[in-house]
Amino acid sequence: MSFIAHGLRCTGCGLIEDHVFYRRSDGPPACPACNEKRVVDWSHRKFPGVKGEGYGGFTPVDMGVLGYCDTKEKFDRAKSIVEERFPGHTMQIEADSRADKQTRADEKRHRTWLQRKKNGVDEQLMAETRESNKAIRREAERRATALNKNAKAAGQAAVKAKGTSATQAALQGRPNVKIAGY
Repeated sequence: MSFIAHGLRCTGCGLIEDHVFYRRSDGPPACPACNEKRVVDWSHRKFPGVKGEGYGGFTPVDMGVLGYCDTKEKFDRAKSIVEERFPGHTMQIEADSRADKQTRADEKRHRTWLQRKKNGVDEQLMAETRESNKAIRREAERRATALNKNAKAAGQAAVKAKGTSATQAALQGRPNVKIAGY
Protein backbone atom coordinates (compact mmCIF):
# COMPACT_ATOMS: atom_id res chain seq x y z
CA MET A 1 0.00 0.00 0.00
CA SER A 2 2.62 2.50 -1.08
CA PHE A 3 2.03 5.75 -2.88
CA ILE A 4 4.03 7.41 -5.65
CA ALA A 5 4.03 10.73 -7.48
CA HIS A 6 4.83 11.03 -11.18
CA GLY A 7 4.26 13.31 -14.08
CA LEU A 8 1.55 11.74 -16.25
CA ARG A 9 0.60 12.22 -19.93
CA CYS A 10 -2.77 11.24 -21.35
CA THR A 11 -2.58 8.90 -24.38
CA GLY A 12 -5.84 10.33 -25.78
CA CYS A 13 -5.84 14.13 -25.45
CA GLY A 14 -2.15 14.67 -24.51
CA LEU A 15 -2.85 16.46 -21.20
CA ILE A 16 0.31 16.58 -19.02
CA GLU A 17 0.18 16.91 -15.24
CA ASP A 18 3.50 17.25 -13.44
CA HIS A 19 2.84 15.73 -9.97
CA VAL A 20 0.07 13.18 -9.70
CA PHE A 21 -0.04 11.32 -6.38
CA TYR A 22 -1.51 7.82 -6.68
CA ARG A 23 -1.37 4.31 -5.19
CA ARG A 24 1.37 2.29 -6.85
CA SER A 25 -0.64 -0.96 -6.86
CA ASP A 26 -3.59 0.68 -8.73
CA GLY A 27 -1.41 2.22 -11.42
CA PRO A 28 -1.85 5.69 -12.91
CA PRO A 29 -5.40 7.07 -12.69
CA ALA A 30 -7.44 7.84 -15.82
CA CYS A 31 -7.29 11.28 -17.45
CA PRO A 32 -9.67 13.78 -15.80
CA ALA A 33 -10.44 15.45 -19.17
CA CYS A 34 -11.18 12.51 -21.50
CA ASN A 35 -11.06 9.47 -19.16
CA GLU A 36 -8.34 7.78 -21.27
CA LYS A 37 -5.31 5.84 -20.03
CA ARG A 38 -2.24 7.85 -18.83
CA VAL A 39 1.45 6.94 -18.84
CA VAL A 40 4.47 8.23 -16.87
CA ASP A 41 5.97 11.24 -18.63
CA TRP A 42 9.12 13.25 -17.87
CA SER A 43 8.61 16.07 -20.38
CA HIS A 44 7.58 18.55 -17.66
CA ARG A 45 11.25 18.48 -16.51
CA LYS A 46 10.39 18.66 -12.83
CA PHE A 47 11.60 16.16 -10.28
CA PRO A 48 8.74 13.81 -9.42
CA GLY A 49 7.63 14.09 -5.85
CA VAL A 50 5.27 15.69 -3.42
CA LYS A 51 5.20 19.47 -3.33
CA GLY A 52 5.96 21.28 -0.08
CA GLU A 53 8.49 21.10 2.72
CA GLY A 54 9.66 17.54 3.33
CA TYR A 55 11.74 16.24 6.20
CA GLY A 56 14.84 18.41 6.55
CA GLY A 57 13.67 20.76 3.81
CA PHE A 58 13.20 23.81 6.06
CA THR A 59 16.13 25.92 7.27
CA PRO A 60 15.61 26.84 10.94
CA VAL A 61 15.07 30.55 11.71
CA ASP A 62 15.58 32.43 14.97
CA MET A 63 12.61 34.79 15.30
CA GLY A 64 13.99 36.63 18.34
CA VAL A 65 11.24 37.14 20.93
CA LEU A 66 8.97 34.63 19.20
CA GLY A 67 11.54 31.85 19.56
CA TYR A 68 13.39 29.41 17.36
CA CYS A 69 11.35 28.07 14.43
CA ASP A 70 12.68 24.70 13.29
CA THR A 71 9.64 23.66 11.21
CA LYS A 72 7.65 25.40 8.49
CA GLU A 73 4.51 25.24 10.66
CA LYS A 74 6.20 27.08 13.56
CA PHE A 75 7.57 29.67 11.13
CA ASP A 76 4.13 30.24 9.57
CA ARG A 77 2.60 30.62 13.06
CA ALA A 78 5.26 33.18 14.08
CA LYS A 79 4.88 35.01 10.77
CA SER A 80 1.10 35.28 11.23
CA ILE A 81 1.65 36.74 14.73
CA VAL A 82 4.00 39.39 13.31
CA GLU A 83 1.56 40.20 10.49
CA GLU A 84 -1.29 40.52 13.02
CA ARG A 85 0.67 42.94 15.20
CA PHE A 86 2.02 45.02 12.31
CA PRO A 87 -0.57 45.15 9.51
CA GLY A 88 0.63 46.58 6.21
CA HIS A 89 4.30 45.80 6.89
CA THR A 90 6.42 43.12 5.26
CA MET A 91 8.93 40.70 6.78
CA GLN A 92 12.37 40.37 5.25
CA ILE A 93 14.51 37.50 6.48
CA GLU A 94 18.25 37.80 5.93
CA ALA A 95 20.53 34.81 6.01
CA ASP A 96 23.65 34.78 8.18
CA SER A 97 26.85 34.09 6.36
CA ARG A 98 29.68 32.10 7.90
CA ALA A 99 31.66 35.36 8.23
CA ASP A 100 28.79 36.98 10.23
CA LYS A 101 28.70 34.06 12.65
CA GLN A 102 32.48 34.10 13.04
CA THR A 103 32.46 37.87 13.67
CA ARG A 104 29.85 37.46 16.43
CA ALA A 105 31.90 34.68 18.04
CA ASP A 106 35.07 36.81 17.90
CA GLU A 107 33.26 39.77 19.44
CA LYS A 108 31.95 37.56 22.27
CA ARG A 109 35.45 36.23 22.98
CA HIS A 110 36.80 39.79 23.02
CA ARG A 111 34.07 40.96 25.44
CA THR A 112 34.91 38.01 27.72
CA TRP A 113 38.59 38.90 27.60
CA LEU A 114 37.80 42.55 28.46
CA GLN A 115 35.59 41.49 31.38
CA ARG A 116 38.29 39.19 32.76
CA LYS A 117 40.90 41.93 32.36
CA LYS A 118 38.63 44.38 34.18
CA ASN A 119 38.20 41.91 37.08
CA GLY A 120 41.95 41.25 37.25
CA VAL A 121 41.73 37.61 36.19
CA ASP A 122 44.45 36.88 33.68
CA GLU A 123 45.14 33.75 31.64
CA GLN A 124 48.13 32.74 33.76
CA LEU A 125 46.08 32.79 36.97
CA MET A 126 43.34 30.74 35.31
CA ALA A 127 45.90 28.19 34.06
CA GLU A 128 47.39 27.90 37.54
CA THR A 129 43.92 27.38 39.01
CA ARG A 130 43.14 24.65 36.45
CA GLU A 131 46.41 22.84 37.21
CA SER A 132 45.77 23.11 40.94
CA ASN A 133 42.26 21.68 40.49
CA LYS A 134 43.64 18.80 38.40
CA ALA A 135 46.19 17.96 41.09
CA ILE A 136 43.57 18.04 43.84
CA ARG A 137 41.21 15.90 41.75
CA ARG A 138 43.92 13.31 40.95
CA GLU A 139 44.95 13.02 44.61
CA ALA A 140 41.33 12.58 45.76
CA GLU A 141 40.68 9.99 43.03
CA ARG A 142 43.84 8.08 44.04
CA ARG A 143 42.74 7.99 47.70
CA ALA A 144 39.19 6.93 46.77
CA THR A 145 40.50 4.14 44.53
CA ALA A 146 42.69 2.86 47.36
CA LEU A 147 39.63 2.78 49.65
CA ASN A 148 37.49 1.14 46.92
CA LYS A 149 35.11 4.14 46.62
CA ASN A 150 33.75 6.14 43.68
CA ALA A 151 36.81 7.97 42.34
CA LYS A 152 34.98 10.40 40.08
CA ALA A 153 32.62 11.59 42.83
CA ALA A 154 35.51 11.97 45.27
CA GLY A 155 37.47 14.08 42.76
CA GLN A 156 34.53 16.40 42.12
CA ALA A 157 33.84 16.77 45.85
CA ALA A 158 37.49 17.62 46.53
CA VAL A 159 37.55 20.38 43.90
CA LYS A 160 34.30 21.86 45.29
CA ALA A 161 35.66 21.77 48.84
CA LYS A 162 38.89 23.45 47.72
CA GLY A 163 37.20 26.85 47.41
CA THR A 164 36.12 27.05 51.03
CA SER A 165 39.12 27.65 53.29
CA ALA A 166 42.25 26.85 51.29
CA THR A 167 41.54 29.42 48.58
CA GLN A 168 40.70 32.16 51.07
CA ALA A 169 43.95 31.54 52.96
CA ALA A 170 45.97 31.62 49.75
CA LEU A 171 44.37 34.88 48.64
CA GLN A 172 45.24 36.65 51.88
CA GLY A 173 48.89 36.70 50.82
CA ARG A 174 48.01 38.21 47.39
CA PRO A 175 45.80 41.30 48.00
CA ASN A 176 45.90 42.52 44.35
CA VAL A 177 44.18 39.41 42.97
CA LYS A 178 40.42 39.56 42.52
CA ILE A 179 38.43 36.41 41.77
CA ALA A 180 34.70 36.72 41.13
CA GLY A 181 32.65 34.92 43.76
CA TYR A 182 35.17 35.13 46.62
